[in-house]
Amino acid sequence: MKKLLYGAGFTFLAFVFVMAYYGCYYYAKNNINNDVRTLDRTINENPASVENTREAANTDSSFVSKDTKYILETYDKGTGKITNSEPALPADYIGMNREELVEYLKNYLSSNHEKNLENIQLISFSPTGIVIRKTIEEQWGYWILMDENEVKVYEGDKETLYLETGIGADELEDYDRDKVIEGVHVKNLDSLYKYLETITS
Repeated sequence: MKKLLYGAGFTFLAFVFVMAYYGCYYYAKNNINNDVRTLDRTINENPASVENTREAANTDSSFVSKDTKYILETYDKGTGKITNSEPALPADYIGMNREELVEYLKNYLSSNHEKNLENIQLISFSPTGIVIRKTIEEQWGYWILMDENEVKVYEGDKETLYLETGIGADELEDYDRDKVIEGVHVKNLDSLYKYLETITS
């Protein structure tokens, strides 16, 4: 008789545990499904909220300032050489973030500001420094001229401005200043930057 009572009691306890387990399982499953449906409804009703979250996560809070170092890489397709220079930071860049600067460069390229410019791209970006690369196919060489008491570089037609060097006339020796006033012609970018380095050292 005792064995029968123990067996019945064990069976009853096992039944209670099984029912409690399945009860918890179905409760959790229903709650998860409700949460998923709520999330789907939120996304469907307001997809902009999801996009705004993604945009916020991808937004670069860095901006170009007047103290940002500007490095210009010029890749000459003809010679296969890359020449680095540090010209004055264009005023248009100041205040731009990465996305704005990339868009600006795209517009600059499409407007054909430089006849021999094939591509211009942002290589690196940070508040302390930016690197931009121009890909060019050289034509006619370059002229180094004095314009408004500043050394400027023009393309071979002597009309299209290629580079504002930021070098003032008063920074040059008399001989170099006279030569630039007359006009100095160089065949390629390598010769151009070597000459600029010579007259400023």
